[in-house]
Amino acid sequence: MKLGTKRKIGILLDRGLKWGHGPLRFFAQPRAEGRPAMGILISRKAYRKAVDRNRLRRLFREAWRQAPKGKPWDILISVQKGIDLKRTKLKEAQEWLISGLKKRRLLD
Repeated sequence: MKLGTKRKIGILLDRGLKWGHGPLRFFAQPRAEGRPAMGILISRKAYRKAVDRNRLRRLFREAWRQAPKGKPWDILISVQKGIDLKRTKLKEAQEWLISGLKKRRLLD
């Protein structure tokens, strides 16, 4: 499920629970009900080419899709500089994502 509006993203960045794991920074806040929602932030400063940013978005979106769904939270993932785009595979992205979410017990 998609996160949605800029307003929701702004609230997550300002008031959400924050932590990091590997090259990812997580921002999360509980939802009232339903499935968890996820958004991805990748700055132009970290990855200059749109092709690179889009590849990372696709990679982490697919990792999210295949990950077991946990508690109903809004989760924003900020991808930091330093991921080797030529060598990073889906499995590695899944490991970063899942272990980062387990760090705060958002996955069972």
